Amino acid sequence: MRWVVFLRAVNVGGTNRCQPALIAKQLAKFGVVNIGAVGTFVVREDVSESALRAAIARKLPFKCEIMICPARDIIKLASKDPFSRQPSGPDISPVRERVSQTTSRAASSSSQSALGR
Repeated sequence: MRWVVFLRAVNVGGTNRCQPALIAKQLAKFGVVNIGAVGTFVVREDVSESALRAAIARKLPFKCEIMICPARDIIKLASKDPFSRQPSGPDISPVRERVSQTTSRAASSSSQSALGR
């Protein structure tokens, strides 16, 4: 079975540092492909989940949660386009929008308070 692997809290804030590209190279016999720098991998060869989990854990210099999902489940999830109704584009971030809205409301409240309203 083919898999998608997510390592939790890897290379975030200077902790749990590792080199995902190196891990992928070391696990080449499983057809592991590194996706980015935060511990996401695609596994192209037929390997059991337990063997894959053990092999990845041995390569990590720290303990972390390893989530292994069947690739077909990730494909199904993505094909449903769960964010189709959300704004998109290079400058759109849901967090940025919320911060902007909160800042605008706070500024408006401060202005009204200063004016005695």
